[in-house]
Amino acid sequence: MIYEKIKDSFDEKFGRLLIGENQEWLGYNVDHTFNSITDVNKYRDTLPALYETLGRPKTFEQKQFQEEAHYGKLKYTLLHQIAESKFYMKEQVLKSRKFIVLSTDCISTVQIVFREDKIFCGVYFRSSHLTELLPVDTHFILGLIGDTVEYLEQRIDEPTFEDVKDSIEMIKNNPVEISYSFGSLHRY
Repeated sequence: MIYEKIKDSFDEKFGRLLIGENQEWLGYNVDHTFNSITDVNKYRDTLPALYETLGRPKTFEQKQFQEEAHYGKLKYTLLHQIAESKFYMKEQVLKSRKFIVLSTDCISTVQIVFREDKIFCGVYFRSSHLTELLPVDTHFILGLIGDTVEYLEQRIDEPTFEDVKDSIEMIKNNPVEISYSFGSLHRY
């Protein structure tokens, strides 16, 4: 799916990695569309096993633990942004473009946009290592999309979330388009 698409493109561009050789792709972009959140979650569940096949020195769980603070910051900042937009600005979920989080870390920007015909998740990576970090980051990003939908669903009875009540089932069944942009995608 999305990780395999990225890895295959990288391998096609650079070929087999030679010992001591650094490979870097600047300004790389890729998109992928899943049929629904269910398909996103099924694919997400495959990423830990895929990571273990890449021969990295750390296990998936060790790498995930190492990134835990960054992931927590992104998740809770995004959910807070949604709550703030709903409470103070009365943003409608299917019209808002403000569900965005920024960071100076490797995952620099995540934006989730809900529309009647799809969920869009745009991610800008300042930097990512193809085999050391990207599968773990992808696992987090895919989980963040599901967490955001779950967050909306849990709040449908709150006064500022009334617009979600009528659209939550549609949102859960919409295609999910993911767009990754990399400043630097590298392998060494």
